[in-house]
Amino acid sequence: MNKIIFLFIISLPLLSVSQTDVLEISVNEKDNILIFKGQNSSDKAIEATLQLKNIAGLRASTRPQTVIIEAKESKTITTAAIKGAYSYQYNSNYKVVEKAIPQKSLITQSKYPLENLEEINNGIVVFDKTDCPRCNRTVSFLSENKIPFKTIDIRKNKKGLALMNKLLIEDGNESNFTTPVILVNGEISYSHEDLEAFLSSLLKK
Repeated sequence: MNKIIFLFIISLPLLSVSQTDVLEISVNEKDNILIFKGQNSSDKAIEATLQLKNIAGLRASTRPQTVIIEAKESKTITTAAIKGAYSYQYNSNYKVVEKAIPQKSLITQSKYPLENLEEINNGIVVFDKTDCPRCNRTVSFLSENKIPFKTIDIRKNKKGLALMNKLLIEDGNESNFTTPVILVNGEISYSHEDLEAFLSSLLKK
């Protein structure tokens, strides 16, 4: 397979040290999947963000992807499926997290799991995943405002992930989305736009 790879990294350090001293991005290929992994070499947890740009020959989100990486650890930030000869660019940056997000706050994403996928046409359904700050924000907002909802953890529920991908393809957004993906009465109402504006709009319904 012919491969053309362009790597373009913009460093946006939020510390006194350069980004390469803290966050290192590695790209590996496995089973026709590109895996973009971040290595945190600092003594504190960081919130690492990576955004793919100008992709060709790949199926991937071009929205910023953010994960929490604990001190001296590495974690996958995003992936891209290879469709043929490919090229891409990416931007990456990070900020220090003084205190890592407690595991309990991550578990709240599954507080109201949707057991029967056939019920997606009723009310609000949130496709979410752990280590997703935007998902945490969505679940917290809905809970605090007493808006009924259900969640589908796409990392634990393979059928739920397949269903989400099917709905995104039907909606024409299979390569332009970021979690959470939110359904309202069975229709995708949010997949990549302004999250705060969307959540605020739910209060008016």
